[in-house]
Amino acid sequence: MSKTKGTKTVQTRLTKGEYETFKRLAEREGLSIKDALREAAEDFIEGRTRVDPDDPMFTFHERTKETFPDDAEATDAAEMDDDLYGDDPR
Repeated sequence: MSKTKGTKTVQTRLTKGEYETFKRLAEREGLSIKDALREAAEDFIEGRTRVDPDDPMFTFHERTKETFPDDAEATDAAEMDDDLYGDDPR
């Protein structure tokens, strides 16, 4: 078994029923057990990762509601990017 740089091998135990069900579902999707477990881990992480409420995307309205009237003209995306993230495109 080769080790891939930047990855970590993990182990767990499943009941025989859990294993058989998981194996059957993986096969139905055309996945190996290894790939299905990796996908399950990714789904687990994604489902529990929280959004940063201080991200400029979510505070834009609060920062601009006094500077833009409700009937302000639409702007192109470049102007909005500058407003959200500043002039530095990184």
